[in-house]
Amino acid sequence: MLEQLLKNKYFATVFIVPFLVSMILLDHFWFWCLFGIYFVLIGVYLILLSIASQLEHIRNSFKRIILRISLIGTAAGMIVFYALVLMPSIRDIPNYINQKHEYVVGTLEEQHKIYTSKKAGLWMNIKVNGVNLKSTRALSKDKIDKILFVEYLPHSKYVLNIWVQNK
Repeated sequence: MLEQLLKNKYFATVFIVPFLVSMILLDHFWFWCLFGIYFVLIGVYLILLSIASQLEHIRNSFKRIILRISLIGTAAGMIVFYALVLMPSIRDIPNYINQKHEYVVGTLEEQHKIYTSKKAGLWMNIKVNGVNLKSTRALSKDKIDKILFVEYLPHSKYVLNIWVQNK
């Protein structure tokens, strides 16, 4: 029964559509959390699929074993990586609800974008006044020489707002 559910195309569609919506709306904290949860769930889904599926369509048993090991390895990597991204965000839910945000003021010291395999930007790691932050908002090159006021959550360092002021 589990194998039939995991292979059901409607189950996969219902599972993937909210993930795609959350990926588009990463600049909202709740969708940021949902994005991390979905990656962990996709990893669990891949592990269950590789265990439950007999992979009968692959006749070569060596290829079948390699595919199964690759799926489990990839899924385990997804679970570990996104669990590490997700845990601080879960710890920040009470801070977000109670509006206990932290602030930093300073100039932009560093920035680098985190990309998907298709070169689409997911978020940007920025450093302001020695504090490393995760921003889903793009910062243009003209903001490098300006003073930034950044509002963020304390555990995940997720940026809620950025205000810019000339020096």
